[in-house]
Amino acid sequence: VKVKAFARTFAERAFRRPLTDAEKALFIDRQFEATPDLEAAMKRVTLLVLKSPRFLYPDAAGATEHYAVASRLAFAIWDGPPDRALLEAAA
Repeated sequence: VKVKAFARTFAERAFRRPLTDAEKALFIDRQFEATPDLEAAMKRVTLLVLKSPRFLYPDAAGATEHYAVASRLAFAIWDGPPDRALLEAAA
């Protein structure tokens, strides 16, 4: 489902790193299993991600060192999250 793929991309961009399997299950899979309505599921994902400490506090994200450095660098230079090229470099 394209909506589920979008939700995963949204969460990865918000957390500034790829999701772990446990995070994917919590933030994406459970929300889509909880309701058959795609719009409601996407709203649940959005709210859960935006309320998460992983989004609100970049240092509490539990990211590997490469992703943490990429995130700090992006916020220092662009005052925003890392772009695709920087995330690919971190990977």
